[in-house]
Amino acid sequence: MDRLHLEEDAREIIALAKKFLTNKEGILIRGVDARRNFVFEDPLIDELGDFLPFFAYFGDEETCSRHLAYLKMHMPVYTRAFSYTDLLFGLAWYGRIGKEKDLAQALGTEIIKEVKRAHLGFFPGSYRILGCVLPVFNTQDSTFLEIFTEWRRWSHDPVYLGDAEYLFRFLTGNAFFQKNGLLPECIITAPLFAPLAHFSPRRFTRARVMKHNTNFGFGLLDLWRLHAKPDIETVFQHLFEGLAAAADPDGGVRNFPDERRTPADLVSSFAVSDLMADAFFVFRDERYLEFSQRVAEFWMKRQSGTTGLFPKQDGSPLSYLDNETDMTIVLFKLWELTNEQKYYDSAARALEGILTHHKGERGYVLEVDITSGAHHDEEYKTKFNTLLLKPIIYLLSGKKMYEDATIFMLMKDR
Repeated sequence: MDRLHLEEDAREIIALAKKFLTNKEGILIRGVDARRNFVFEDPLIDELGDFLPFFAYFGDEETCSRHLAYLKMHMPVYTRAFSYTDLLFGLAWYGRIGKEKDLAQALGTEIIKEVKRAHLGFFPGSYRILGCVLPVFNTQDSTFLEIFTEWRRWSHDPVYLGDAEYLFRFLTGNAFFQKNGLLPECIITAPLFAPLAHFSPRRFTRARVMKHNTNFGFGLLDLWRLHAKPDIETVFQHLFEGLAAAADPDGGVRNFPDERRTPADLVSSFAVSDLMADAFFVFRDERYLEFSQRVAEFWMKRQSGTTGLFPKQDGSPLSYLDNETDMTIVLFKLWELTNEQKYYDSAARALEGILTHHKGERGYVLEVDITSGAHHDEEYKTKFNTLLLKPIIYLLSGKKMYEDATIFMLMKDR
């Protein structure tokens, strides 16, 4: 792809976000629905990981500084632990490449202390109601496994490794995981509160792939990088077996494996393929690479010959902006790992399709028809626009993800 045009695309993405997707204080908001002429005005502070590192990469420290100052003045208190994760990743990743590293680290450290105090005390709990923590752990919060390893690596404070090991033991001791190789959607963490499961029984007896198990897997890989203990690899193998059993033989993946009648979806599939590509790089187990390829090629067969876009679900006529972006990253990873040109070509066609067909007056729209390229949903979701900078950064850098720690970090999706 033409480097000059990519540089122009990157500058335009940033400029349009700052023009149309910010409030009067210069803080990014959640987005705009052009058809309904509705503005989603909430500041995007909880999604720092989806824009702050990219703005820093392109040298826009003024915007980064403004958002850090805003965060310092408006420290959030969320009712769900998971709501802190993108914020914390954003601070950690920005801290690796931005200028205000000390401020980012101080803000993140304060937030982590609050999360640990409120959600990882005597019993882990994901939800806070009227100031009290409910003893229900949503396994999306397995994401904190990687947050703790990120913070250990950045701060050199060994306490975060202890936090990661505590979470590792808690999750791997779960009976559902030990039996199925997948974490359940939720876990009751205090036996006296077991009757809570009756209010929503399926959440405690079924697995959910995207984030609940894929982020757990990414956390395992990062924990292994810090200290390569054999039990971590054993647990990852068990997770692989669970995910492989949940996938269709042809590589289709759905978010809820027990709902076999629902079509495979791109959001769960790219996450699994991404995880398995990284796992192959770490462990060099060919089974992981084969699984990653099988899932990716399921979608390559469904890639539009006219627009280059992928359907958001098997059989759907529509694309979904964020999934398209993430799929390009997975394909570039497979190109690096296999040196097979078909993966690079598929990723390049998809990126060209995004930049051409998702483009609107205020940025990039949420959904388009993958055959005609016609806009279907004209919501401009801010974080999906800024995340589109990822494949552009990759191509402009001329570096490979698995050889450059900064590029690998910037390509992460959590």
